[in-house]
Amino acid sequence: DRIIFSFDGATKGTYERIRTGSNYEMVVSNIKALVKMRNGRGLKRPSVRVQMVKMKENEHEVEDFLKMWMPVVNRVAVSIEREPMGARKEVEHFPCPQIWQRLMVCWDGEVRMCCGDWEGEIVLGNANESTIYELWHSEKLNKIRQLHSRGRFNEIPVCARCEVNTPLIDSGVQQLVAKLG
Repeated sequence: DRIIFSFDGATKGTYERIRTGSNYEMVVSNIKALVKMRNGRGLKRPSVRVQMVKMKENEHEVEDFLKMWMPVVNRVAVSIEREPMGARKEVEHFPCPQIWQRLMVCWDGEVRMCCGDWEGEIVLGNANESTIYELWHSEKLNKIRQLHSRGRFNEIPVCARCEVNTPLIDSGVQQLVAKLG
């Protein structure tokens, strides 16, 4: 009942440089069309969130990103770029809530278990070939959930290196949202 779009820039140049192979106009148009369709039917769900990872390449566009999306979608989020996975030696692990909350659907329909699997190490299937329901209830994802529940993260290489659940909050972005909100 929530759809999250990763949109790392406010301008075509920045967005397409970061999201290689993407089409800025098409993605903007599709997000706005989804919101319009939902609103036109008088629905409150799905909630639509657009989020950006603030990094050197786009930090100058954070305010424009917020101005662009705050009037359009339900939620806007800006997170801080993290160290490459595995760069920190010791990471406290705990069962990841993402594998019980969401899936990541890529532009080509490839479905991954979470947003932390940037390289596509664990592909659950393809949304063009299977339903989201089938992928959500797949044997592969259920095995990953069981391993997490048992604290056996190291048996899943992408999870063993993961730092996605580390809370990183940019107080400057929070102040900007309050000012624009």
